[in-house]
Amino acid sequence: AEIAACNQDSDGDRLGDCYETNTGSFVSATDTGTDPNNADTDGDGISDGDEVLGTTGGLDLPGMGANPLKKTILMEYDWLSNDTQEWYDSNASGWTYDAHNHKPTSAIAGWVEEAFANAPVSNPDGSTGIQIIQDYGQGGLFTGGNEIADTNGNLTEDVFGNDFVTKRSNNFANNRVGYFHYTIFAHSYYDGATDSSGYAELPGDDLIVTSGWWFDYYPDSVASTLVHELGPNLNIRHGGNGNTNNQPN
Repeated sequence: AEIAACNQDSDGDRLGDCYETNTGSFVSATDTGTDPNNADTDGDGISDGDEVLGTTGGLDLPGMGANPLKKTILMEYDWLSNDTQEWYDSNASGWTYDAHNHKPTSAIAGWVEEAFANAPVSNPDGSTGIQIIQDYGQGGLFTGGNEIADTNGNLTEDVFGNDFVTKRSNNFANNRVGYFHYTIFAHSYYDGATDSSGYAELPGDDLIVTSGWWFDYYPDSVASTLVHELGPNLNIRHGGNGNTNNQPN
């Protein structure tokens, strides 16, 4: 009877019903605590089977830390190199040139992680917050994030432009599409014709963080920009559910 029950998968998430124990406590792949009648128990857009077993495309989501009972967001960060920009250094001799890239640091990732962990969002396991799993090439299973060689560190357009689309196609693995949000960190977009610090698809999975010189001096602002730009991907507008910006809250 047990074998027959485990051959039944009522919600189509690749987990047998008898393994989805509906306790709200994940123990193992054969005692998942998930709801056998809900393919995405925690409602994060990633199926229970993918978070417990990994994806059919070979992504080891459980190895990365995914949990079927806690909301998860997956991020890949790529960054542009060879950025030589003119800037004004008030502590030196005035206008100067400097070369740098825009690789996100562990400190930036830590601030982003903390912001989502503190979100007042409840989970089926009784916890609050959202776990954000970030790949910026730190090693192990996290080898997707990488430096993209570039002549000036700028994107020529926004996320819909050919420059971004080409870089994404060349640097974002196909088996991550639909699971990871894809980010390019650059100096600016529209080749510096805008002072905007970022741009994102609404809704969607592509975003840009263009922090200019903030990377060197205000890494906390880079983290804040990243959190802000992820909002539109999640269908959150500047005013929450509306487009009006700068509202008091």
